Amino acid sequence: MPRRVLGRAATAIHPIGVEDVAVGLLEFEGGVLATLQATTAAVPEVPPELEIHGERGTALVFDSRGYLGFWTSTLTQPRSLPERWAGYAAQYHEQEPTQPSQASSEPHTENIRDFVAAVREGRPPLVDGPEARKALVIIEALYRSGREGRWVEVQ
Repeated sequence: MPRRVLGRAATAIHPIGVEDVAVGLLEFEGGVLATLQATTAAVPEVPPELEIHGERGTALVFDSRGYLGFWTSTLTQPRSLPERWAGYAAQYHEQEPTQPSQASSEPHTENIRDFVAAVREGRPPLVDGPEARKALVIIEALYRSGREGRWVEVQ
């Protein structure tokens, strides 16, 4: 869990009653920083992506469909999304990204499927209530930060 967050959200493009762009800065123990951005205003539409960059490499989960790649070098040039995805493996020659899994492309399908199986099998789900609540605590803190215009401690 982050120690504190700084967030902003806005309705920038679409004439709707909710925000269509949100950004967050999350600060963890030891000063480690993470950024979060979400939008329905990107053109062209950008698929969901999670990148984790560290001292010794990068891990990438792309498009909520099971694409997964690991590289032991850092990126040296920004690339557009299609070029970047195609170019990751070619640039680093470390490991080809995996192909999409046979799982559904709906992001929450696997969580729901596991929950139903856990109930039937009498076991805990892979993501239980206390673990899932952590995401809501972070999101609430990001919204509060945006309203108050300041860093907010995560509790």
